[in-house]
Amino acid sequence: MGEIDYQICLMVTEKLAAQRMITSEEKDQISALLKKEFEPEITLLLDSSPL
Repeated sequence: MGEIDYQICLMVTEKLAAQRMITSEEKDQISALLKKEFEPEITLLLDSSPL
């Protein structure tokens, strides 16, 4: 579930930047914060998936 939420947040951020509702710098900051927030959960999902 975390990966889906992360991707949705990234898409919304990209859309806001494309519509010039946020600056490129703000988009980069938001993306970095999202990565920091979701990375541990995504890593756990990848580590626990059977290969």
